[in-house]
Amino acid sequence: MEYQPNNRKNQWYLQARNIIKLSYLESLSGLEGPLQTASYVQYAVFCRTLRTTLDLVKENQGMRNASPYQTAATAFVIRTLHNPNSISTVTGFETLIETINDGGEINTAFADIIQEGDKIVECKSWELNGIAFQKFVEGTSGSVQQFKTYLSDQTRVTSMDKLEYWFDSKKGVNAPQVKEKFKLMMYNNGAEPGLTPQGLQVFDSIWGNLALRSSIWNNIPVNPNKADYQSRFAAIAADSNNSFYNFIKVK
Repeated sequence: MEYQPNNRKNQWYLQARNIIKLSYLESLSGLEGPLQTASYVQYAVFCRTLRTTLDLVKENQGMRNASPYQTAATAFVIRTLHNPNSISTVTGFETLIETINDGGEINTAFADIIQEGDKIVECKSWELNGIAFQKFVEGTSGSVQQFKTYLSDQTRVTSMDKLEYWFDSKKGVNAPQVKEKFKLMMYNNGAEPGLTPQGLQVFDSIWGNLALRSSIWNNIPVNPNKADYQSRFAAIAADSNNSFYNFIKVK
């Protein structure tokens, strides 16, 4: 069933629909062969983008400010999933991920794609030197909290193999560059090297996920020394060639 807006949002809805449908058609124009699952993917990403866009409009951030980022991400998801073999592994779109930290705080995120086996896939269409990566590295982006929420999901992310981040190659990025951005977000190479504040939070998210931490470090004792494993994680984070970073893909 198509989303039915109320009267106050009707004008914004119609404009958003036109923008998103245009982006959808543009994304298809570069594909070879038919998109056999186009209607399903279109519906999923359309609802996702429309909801986000209307929320931003409601907060007075404006349609024009929101649409370029949302439509670029939408087009990337469609391009990536146009292969029937890819879409056949998808079991969900925009799935709510909800975790609770040690302080009782509830954190939520919406995973772009869920694949068979409950693997979480997050899609990003970011330019290497753009504002999205800049804020991510600084730790001022909501995408940092999103990453921590995924790592805290004890049901799905029982190992790093159960999480993937897909980045848009059309934005001129490659895997080593993206891995370096994640490293800079978590680790400070400056005069006093070590985990950044957000790197410490990433470690806490992993540490609170018993299955995930056991998959990263084998034979953890019954009463482990958390500070010792924090130092071990710092060594992992400092090396963007470490297998920990293999969850990052460029497509």
